Amino acid sequence: MNTPRVSALFQNCNSAVFSSRANPHVTGISYDSRTVEPGFLFFAIPGVHTDGHRFIPQAINAGAAAIFHNRPQAELLDQLSSQINRARLSSVLFIQVEDVRRTMAEVSAEFYRRPQDTLSLIGVTGTDGKSTTVSLIYQLLSLLGEQAGFISTVAMGINQQLQENPLRQSTPESPEIFSLLNDMVSQGCAHAVIESTSHGLSEKTRRLHGIRFTTGVFTNISHEHLEFHGSFEQYRYDKANLFRSLGTRSRPPEPPQPADRPGSGIINAQSHHARYMAEAAGLSDPETRILFYGIHDRIPEENQDLPLSLQARVTQALPQGSWVTMAYPEAGIQQDRRLWIPLPGEFMVENTMAAVLAVHSHLAIPIGRILEEVQHLEGVKGRMRRVDEGQDFSVIIDYAHTPGSFETVFPLFRKSTEKRLLALFGSGGERDTEKRPIQGAIAGTYAEELFLTDEDPRLEDPMAIIDEIAQGARDLQTRDPRARVQHIHRIIGREAAIEQAFRSAQPGDLVVLLGKGHESSIITADGKIPWDEEAVARRILRKLMGEGT
Repeated sequence: MNTPRVSALFQNCNSAVFSSRANPHVTGISYDSRTVEPGFLFFAIPGVHTDGHRFIPQAINAGAAAIFHNRPQAELLDQLSSQINRARLSSVLFIQVEDVRRTMAEVSAEFYRRPQDTLSLIGVTGTDGKSTTVSLIYQLLSLLGEQAGFISTVAMGINQQLQENPLRQSTPESPEIFSLLNDMVSQGCAHAVIESTSHGLSEKTRRLHGIRFTTGVFTNISHEHLEFHGSFEQYRYDKANLFRSLGTRSRPPEPPQPADRPGSGIINAQSHHARYMAEAAGLSDPETRILFYGIHDRIPEENQDLPLSLQARVTQALPQGSWVTMAYPEAGIQQDRRLWIPLPGEFMVENTMAAVLAVHSHLAIPIGRILEEVQHLEGVKGRMRRVDEGQDFSVIIDYAHTPGSFETVFPLFRKSTEKRLLALFGSGGERDTEKRPIQGAIAGTYAEELFLTDEDPRLEDPMAIIDEIAQGARDLQTRDPRARVQHIHRIIGREAAIEQAFRSAQPGDLVVLLGKGHESSIITADGKIPWDEEAVARRILRKLMGEGT
């Protein structure tokens, strides 16, 4: 990559003006002083636990060519003069801006050659189902012969070359976003699918600032991340920013692209918030196409009048997947098609419908043609993953960690066993605390035994988190005699909890390990601990099987 000068990166910057005589070459962008190299721009971002301004000396010592900050310039330079020698300090360009994150996004877009102008972009938001839906859209695009890339919580991919997401952020910071999109353009992609979280869509973080999506998908919304957004209303508003950003984007004139039209919103009619999202999409452009989908007997009364572009009837639900009949209009005629979805659970039917409609709208390809490829879809790591080492009970790993996802998966788990259901899970530290007793109550409704343990305690007391979950289950026991929960185990240490759950399992029982799924670490007060839920589960199962021989 050529090394542009700082002034060149301000061509489309609306949040700051470049007016310095100094104009160094730029070799990279960072907001983490530990990754700064000579010639980098360093953005001092105010954070939740710390402030990037504290690390400006380290960035300068690492070779930063320019510092973007939001402090009074004279005051900042005075503070730094006691830490950095005058000659080095005078060689660094300091640029004061009002919103460091917004400027970082705008400068990053220019540094990485505005890849969002070349790609047609699909964004997926919702509390649950985002990663799976992103993966299904990407798979369908690839099965239809399209060159595409994707970014999700679980993985990233370009033209069928996949790698795990190492960032522990569903929506990365803007420099990573634009760098990844630039890689996709460099490798010939025409489309990109981005998991668009409420954090990423929030004006607080501006991780997706400057990106206009051609197609937006809304899966569902439930209680989550209120510690960040402050209220459910703000959480919902930030989710809807995806639909406020729908629209066309500049592309090379040849060849003409179907996506060069007003944007499309793909919305789950089963959600009580479907109309809210549709209204947000309409505000971005009155010509925005809105396509609703849903399972016919799951649509609430207030949404019965919504016109469905794709409707499913589940005719047979099996542990391996579902037989469904899809109804959709095509060429002015209502069509019915029976097909196999090789992914278990009604929620996977919903995710599949969302993916089919997204690709249909994005590429202007008939729904019937896309449905032909559904049988080839594959699941996502850490989602409804069965673990079998020859034991006489069943084990499933899933990422479910919100009240909404619990309400979705627990009925499926209950139907999957005629014996007992044992559920192991925790709740994230320094995150939405109100959901913890709700999780305990939902799990206690369906499971006979709960094994409450660590998820990502962060700086919170792990046992305090566990106690809040347990209280929800105990309250359920008191008020509802139909509650299944009989035993509540409180265990510090996830591996120890998994072993105790497996030792408690009897022949025919189902043990579900929830909340970690694909994640590769557990975040504690002492930092990140490497973690692989499936590998740990298999190791413990093999150990127990060995003891039994």
